[in-house]
Amino acid sequence: MSDEKPENQKQEKSYFDGDEKTARQFINKGAQTLIRWMPLGGSGGFLISFLLKQQWLMALAMFPIMIVTVAWAAFTESFLTKIQAYAQEFGEHGANLFVAWLKAIA
Repeated sequence: MSDEKPENQKQEKSYFDGDEKTARQFINKGAQTLIRWMPLGGSGGFLISFLLKQQWLMALAMFPIMIVTVAWAAFTESFLTKIQAYAQEFGEHGANLFVAWLKAIA
């Protein structure tokens, strides 16, 4: 019994088939954006809530926290980009060592 499909049946293609690099970049950018801006969403939500409830003192106290989260977003953009580049370089080095080890034992 074979798992092969008949020739007349076409296989469905995913949006990212054959272009793994594009898919990886799409997911990396999405994750980085989420990491960068998530704190702003939380503090911004509190600020808007306090403004809608007309709790002016709490809204004023929340404003500096929002400034810190915006600074966090700016900081993490370059930080995550640098960490990603380092991890990619480290992964390539590890793969090269593994290939060299396989060649040595073969």
